[in-house]
Amino acid sequence: MDKNRLEFNNSTQKENFIQENTQNNESLGPETIFIPISLSIDEKEISNNNSTFETDPFQNDLVTNDKDTRKLKPERTGWQRYIGILLALCSCITFSLCILIVKVLNGKIHPGSIGVYRFLGILLTLPVLLYYRYIKKVNVFETIWPLTSKHKGNTKNLLLLLFRGISGCTAILLQYSALSYISIATSTTISFSTPIFVGLVAWIFLGEKCGIVPTLAALITFFGVVITAGIVPGNTGDISLNNDNLIGASLSFGSMVFGTFIIVILRSLRRIHFTLVASFFGVVGLIECCIYCLAIGRFDIPDSTWEWFLITSIGILTFFSQILMTAALKFEDAGPIALVRTSDVVFAFVWQYIFLGVIPDVYSSTGAVIVCSGVALIAFRKYVTNLPPKHRNRQKYSFLLK
Repeated sequence: MDKNRLEFNNSTQKENFIQENTQNNESLGPETIFIPISLSIDEKEISNNNSTFETDPFQNDLVTNDKDTRKLKPERTGWQRYIGILLALCSCITFSLCILIVKVLNGKIHPGSIGVYRFLGILLTLPVLLYYRYIKKVNVFETIWPLTSKHKGNTKNLLLLLFRGISGCTAILLQYSALSYISIATSTTISFSTPIFVGLVAWIFLGEKCGIVPTLAALITFFGVVITAGIVPGNTGDISLNNDNLIGASLSFGSMVFGTFIIVILRSLRRIHFTLVASFFGVVGLIECCIYCLAIGRFDIPDSTWEWFLITSIGILTFFSQILMTAALKFEDAGPIALVRTSDVVFAFVWQYIFLGVIPDVYSSTGAVIVCSGVALIAFRKYVTNLPPKHRNRQKYSFLLK
């Protein structure tokens, strides 16, 4: 027997192993839909039965079959150890550039119209879904079809996919609308605080345990959001409690709330194939944006080559941002990737200064630092949580697990 392979004596042992090694990606934000772990398996071992569990488009990081066998991922050395970090950084750059383009198009093309073009970009995952279904012969629809009494879980999964699509689209529309009132950096900072409040929502609605450290991180982050929005006693500068600032901050906060629910929902969609989650999100989001445009009686079409280029770039950047983040999760765990995601806020400040000439004020800068600190605390806690019980760092930072 190959000493680098793990074998399971029964299905119960396999399920326990899956539960212990599956990572919750709440630190990665609402745009992340894939669940990585540090194991992989040969492609020839992919099965189409109900025990299949897939997560990643570039690897089958967690795929089990009747053999109940898997191979450990080889250890990387040298610069290869940083591939995941670099890919995540590239994902942050593409995502922040997408937000920059939305800001540039502000006043020219309505956020609802921009949403339509964005979700057309997400639908680029449909060819990937067809590839897995008809080329690799993976039954990607088994978790939602058929809708019979023998498959009660399928109805639940279908409803969760629907709610995930509606919540995701609403969060995006709110964030895009907020850019009409506040800066990129302020909007990004507020929306970026999503991971902090996931634990609180899970505690309120799911009855999950909420520790002292997550609660403290949530309070710190909320304080940072308040400062970023300029809601500070004695704040009489240009960013004081004016209508634009309050409206924009409220829209971004609403985006953050919906983003929090997205992550909670995604935690119940772990066994659904990643292409189905992404494609369903694209379809539902596209329909919601079209309904929104019809309701307000407005759909803007770019009237110049430059605007067409920017609109097309939004769809392409959205697609590649997700692909790069998914690829990053192939090489790195969720904790370090979540830390890299804090660079979204940094890039937001950089892009608005370079391309829009916006100089960050002391409140937005201070608030951004506080928010990033709260997110970094949760990300590092996640890293410590995933360490083996006897690991030196887990014992050293055990106070974070309270």
